[in-house]
This record gives sequence, C-alpha cells and structure tokens, in this order.
Amino acid sequence: MKILSIRFKNINSLKGEHSIDFTSPEYADSALFLISGDTGSGKTTTLDAISIALYGKTSRFNKISASFNPLMSKGTGEMYSEVKFSEKNHTYTSRWTQRRARGIANGRLQDVECFIYDEHDTPLNRKKDEWENKIIEITGLSFDKFSKAVMLSQGKFSEFLSLDGNKKAEMLGDITGTKIYSDISKKVYERAS
Repeated sequence: MKILSIRFKNINSLKGEHSIDFTSPEYADSALFLISGDTGSGKTTTLDAISIALYGKTSRFNKISASFNPLMSKGTGEMYSEVKFSEKNHTYTSRWTQRRARGIANGRLQDVECFIYDEHDTPLNRKKDEWENKIIEITGLSFDKFSKAVMLSQGKFSEFLSLDGNKKAEMLGDITGTKIYSDISKKVYERAS
C-alpha cells in the first residue's frame, strides 16, 4: 500500500480542513521525509487521520462510535478523514465521517459513516462492517498489523524491535508482499523432501 494523499477536518488540535498530497514534487522527488514539530503541533494527529480513514480507530482510541469520540476537535460539529492510496496498480479512497446533530458543537454524536471507493468513485461497501473487511482485503493488513508495522506509534518502536525474528519476518513479509517467496520456498523444500 502506498498512501497518495490525506485530507481531514477537525481532528484533535488541527481544527479546520487540512490536506497533504504525497504525489506533489516536494514529496514524490524524495524517498524519505520527516514529520516534525513542537509538542501539540499535530504530528500524531496527522498519523491518527490516516488510521481513522483506514480503520476507524487509532492506537490510542480503539473504538470511536456514536457515544464516544475523543478525537473531534472541541467546539466543532463534524470531522472526517480521507486517505487515497494505491495497491496493486489500483487506486482507492477510504473516507470516514462523523457529525454531531445539526452539525453544531453541542449536538449529539451521530453514527459513523465510512466508505471505500475505487478509482471510478464507485463505493465498494454499503455497511460499516463491509468497509472494515474491504480495507483488510485490499491492503492485506488488519488494524493490528497496520499499527505495529506501518504506524509504530510513539513508544511502540522498541516493542517492534523486541519481537522475535520469526514474528518480525512474518510482519515485514506481509507488509512488503515478500511472504509469497517464503511460501514458495517452503513448497519447494516439501516437494524436494
């Protein structure tokens, strides 16, 4: 999976609409970039936006629902997060949205809406559970694998490093798509035996 762009609104300290286009030259021309800033400047919020758009939760908050949303910026009536990504030569957009009643800051939280669209903007799901399953099907990553291997939230990198060799190799194989070579190697060995 390659993240192409992020758009989000009213998440934590980042009120209003924000976007990052990773296909723009300042990112595309460089293989590596750094998210940096002062404490409270929105570094973790940017990563949360990616996680919410793809899985509807973050490493800090496992479930966001009509009764619990600690991520919506205070004093706002709606939030959304959208990630455009490519996987196996196809482009997808995953969008997660939640509003308060009448879109006002003191309105009651409404149900979460989430959809994944193909490159023709055709929705690939009708219900939230279909969305969750479609994300996993397309990316090959459950939330747990995504958060451990892609996001590595603050303080979790040492946890990743402490995994035994087999678990670390399995996770990296899932992410990079090289697991197939391990499977082929095992089949060849079994056949030769």
